[in-house]
Amino acid sequence: MDVFNSFTAIRGESTKELIERYCQLYVEMIRLSITKRDDEWVDKLANALPRDEWGTYLLVWKNSLEYLGFNLGTFIQKIEAEEIELQKIRKLKSDSGDKNHKAATTEEKVKSEENVHVVEKQVDEISAIKVEKKAEAEKMSEKCLNCDKSESENVKLLKDAESLTLENKILK
Repeated sequence: MDVFNSFTAIRGESTKELIERYCQLYVEMIRLSITKRDDEWVDKLANALPRDEWGTYLLVWKNSLEYLGFNLGTFIQKIEAEEIELQKIRKLKSDSGDKNHKAATTEEKVKSEENVHVVEKQVDEISAIKVEKKAEAEKMSEKCLNCDKSESENVKLLKDAESLTLENKILK
């Protein structure tokens, strides 16, 4: 899918908006039965994040063994958690001593947790779809094996019938 291959951040877009847009792409591709490996999903999102803001974190994550096990949901959770920390640091620098800082941070944390729950739900739905597809593939495999078995039994029966017909003609 061209949209997947060309996916990148849009100038002025927040990390949250980028993730939301990427999740929409993800859901649409799944709906169209276009699948990717976990590492492809994660790498595409990682590469779409702005380097100036995320380069250091991505470098650290990609060089850790933990990164190898990331699925899209886990990776998004990591990004959102780091984004919250970055926002806290930015606010502390710009609003040092501001009393509203705690309320804003709490509100952002709640919103981020809501986003995590939405992504987790989407990941669960996608996992269920994968399980269904795997079950369907196994059923198809079973059917194919049964077809092969029936076909070989039919060939054997035809040979037996031909043999019996030939013996019958000989005996007459």
